[in-house]
Amino acid sequence: MVLAAIKDRMHARRLSPPDDPGHLQVSLGTADDDVHVVDDGTEHCTIGRPVGYAPDGCVYVLVGRISRYGYELLRDGDVEPARAFDEARDMTLCGVYEVDGIVENIALIRRFRHVDDVPADYLPPAPFLEFSEENVPTDEV
Repeated sequence: MVLAAIKDRMHARRLSPPDDPGHLQVSLGTADDDVHVVDDGTEHCTIGRPVGYAPDGCVYVLVGRISRYGYELLRDGDVEPARAFDEARDMTLCGVYEVDGIVENIALIRRFRHVDDVPADYLPPAPFLEFSEENVPTDEV
């Protein structure tokens, strides 16, 4: 689910082949602060983390774009995975719908201008949420 949302939001619009020297597709952190990172061109990476699940089967994923240098700081432990979105840009909450193991639709739910605009429950190290029909994320602020 996270990789599908990342691929949908990438700027480069292609995943680099595994033998490419710039190829990057990793998970950093553990449990609630786990962040997935994929290269997005030569200078940037797209990051994502699962936020929660709704009764209709939608999984919500927070996605953002960071510099390659920002990724290196995460990788090297100079920035904790819990702080992975602090410098992110182009942050969005996506809804990913899967049927029988196949992603059927990815919907843009909400955009965030800055990490301070993102609800704390969506950021690491917040646990994976189980939304009810009354509190599913919307595009309303």
